[in-house]
Amino acid sequence: MKYTPPCSTKVCILDRFRRCTASFEPREKHANDGAWHRIRRLSNQSSATAPNQVWSWDITKLLGPQKWTYCHLYVVLDVYSRYVVGWRLESRKNATLAKELFTETIEKECVDPGGLVVHSDGGTSMTSKTLTQLFADLGVVKSRSRPHVSNDSPFIESHYKTLKYCPTFLSAFANIEQARAYCRRFFAWYNAEHRHMRIALLTPEDIHRGRSEERRPQHSIRDRTWSQKR
Repeated sequence: MKYTPPCSTKVCILDRFRRCTASFEPREKHANDGAWHRIRRLSNQSSATAPNQVWSWDITKLLGPQKWTYCHLYVVLDVYSRYVVGWRLESRKNATLAKELFTETIEKECVDPGGLVVHSDGGTSMTSKTLTQLFADLGVVKSRSRPHVSNDSPFIESHYKTLKYCPTFLSAFANIEQARAYCRRFFAWYNAEHRHMRIALLTPEDIHRGRSEERRPQHSIRDRTWSQKR
């Protein structure tokens, strides 16, 4: 006969499990007060209510002219508007390059760093001391994907799929200059012309620049015309 423990025992075991797992949550040392702080998790990604509140970023590889040669594409995406606020293409992954990208992007977007959350996975550039120090100095809150969870950065991963499944995307680039020229054209098109399914078929630039109310009447007219034709 199968033994079923009483409810009090189940609660006790569950509580003990929670306490044990909490002790294994990743922490990092804060540069200002020297104390260890827990790293925030994915919940911050879905809490954006306006542009420039939550950014998600990652680095992906673009194949070069030969096997095992790559360019590394850094992309910073605004979660609320899906607008690419910053990007750069380099021949290597480097924390200093990531620091320069965030410094330039924060300045360009005129963002208050104290109200910004930046989400990433646990890659070496994302967890580097150089970038951690920059975020600590600016007051930026870091959010981190859970270990071994592939879908904790859905927004940036979806964006990379849009990039690599685009009909004009090249399976391999002849050199880094060609790759940069392609990315420059793609991001200009993506931000200003791409009709995004998750933001009511508006463009990321419409949402990011606060033009969504102006564009929605045009969508309503087009939808009514389309339904009449059907």
